Amino acid sequence: LEFASKVLKDYGFDSIGFTSIATLYLVFAFFSFFSKSIVTKIGSLKLAMSLGAFCYSIWIVCFLLPAFYAQLNEDDPNSSILNSWIMNPSFIKFMLVFTAAINGAGAGILWVAQGNYIALCACDENKGFFNSYFWCIFMSANIIGSIIGAFSVNSGGSKATLFIIFSVLAIVGSMIFSFYKKLLKNLMIKVLKEQQIIGASDKKDEKEEEEKLDPIQDIKDTFGYLTNRKMLFITPVMIWTSISQSVYGSILISLMTRSMATSTSNPDLNDDENK
Repeated sequence: LEFASKVLKDYGFDSIGFTSIATLYLVFAFFSFFSKSIVTKIGSLKLAMSLGAFCYSIWIVCFLLPAFYAQLNEDDPNSSILNSWIMNPSFIKFMLVFTAAINGAGAGILWVAQGNYIALCACDENKGFFNSYFWCIFMSANIIGSIIGAFSVNSGGSKATLFIIFSVLAIVGSMIFSFYKKLLKNLMIKVLKEQQIIGASDKKDEKEEEEKLDPIQDIKDTFGYLTNRKMLFITPVMIWTSISQSVYGSILISLMTRSMATSTSNPDLNDDENK
């Protein structure tokens, strides 16, 4: 995220990157209170995960606009395309913030849906492994994405190349969730049997199951957790995590960039450090 903000600033869009990220997390926080209800209303974890992931894709694809704008300004400043409404800087800024809001709403849906999916995959004996496996892949993606970004920027290719790569990966990832239908169905049957909610030969009517879903009650339960004693105990941890991520996402790369720039422009500094 910070890398995207840095790139936008380099493209001449000032601090719009930080504004879009702030918008994303603001909407994410708000929609989190209603995400469980939305997932329940959707009625399909496969569809909910695909929808949430696709919202990420929309925001990433939107970064192609400032990338092409900067590329055209550099290669052909007199291009007629730059005078079109789609290349208008104000329109691009609006789309970055607007799609960030869409991403925030989708993030709430995706995280609730994937949490439910992991819960269906795991049991009490192996839930630690399943969650560890998820976070291992999740954090590895940060490393791989950073490497792709570094190679793309240092290769001297088109400014849009990086975001084309990320857009394709995001869209393909969104589509992958559509293959989970049969797996989810089998897992749900297995879990229900293990909990003796249904028998081996018991076939419940799907309509009766849907009637048990109550999105309004889900919203009430979500707000009820705000005063839950167990949740209050981990609230300081959640606050600390959000603050640390904010600092990491808004300051770290900027400090590194400035430090490298200072080091490059002052060769004597490198000589002193080597001594």
